[in-house]
Amino acid sequence: MQKKSTLKPLANTKVFERETNYIKEPFYAWECVSLITTYRSIDFVIEDELCLMTFINYFQNIACINKSNKIRHEIKELEKKKE
Repeated sequence: MQKKSTLKPLANTKVFERETNYIKEPFYAWECVSLITTYRSIDFVIEDELCLMTFINYFQNIACINKSNKIRHEIKELEKKKE
């Protein structure tokens, strides 16, 4: 059974909430992860602790990979300058 949303009673809720009725508020602060980009921040609310740790671990690995690629690139640039 799907719930159909109406805009008037739910006017103060987010579009995602109106369409899916999925987000529950309030949530605990430690269940929210914010990714800050150049132009906006993206908030994720993950209630399951295992999923939250997996999510954080994934982005931590991506950050480490990006940092190591940057260092590798800088080393190559230094080697080119020495030649």
